[in-house]
Amino acid sequence: MDRMTHEKLYRGVYARLSGEPARAFDAYLLYRDTLSVNAVCRELGVSPEQVERWRHDFHWDKRVRFYLAEVRQRGMALSRERLMAGAVEAVRLLHGVVVDETAPVRERTRCAEMLLTMVGYFNAK
Repeated sequence: MDRMTHEKLYRGVYARLSGEPARAFDAYLLYRDTLSVNAVCRELGVSPEQVERWRHDFHWDKRVRFYLAEVRQRGMALSRERLMAGAVEAVRLLHGVVVDETAPVRERTRCAEMLLTMVGYFNAK
């Protein structure tokens, strides 16, 4: 197999490589999800020697590393989105208390301090 370019590697994470038999790709997907040669052998009834040949010939480990890095990156992006959504909701709730004239002054003041701490005006204690 020729050199794995970034584009080939990216496509190879989710699609068969040129010249990769369908059975080898099925084995790769199972390996990618389990990281186990034994699981591939057991599930597909293939010898360990065959799995190791496919693993080497079709760059399974490189493809798996790329896949795991992408999964981590997606997870971090999703976590940031959720964190931001939670922060926005917290700001809304705190602001609601601050502007609520029926809330006790002490509570309104504490919520205002928390808001200011969130935006960096105060140091958290």
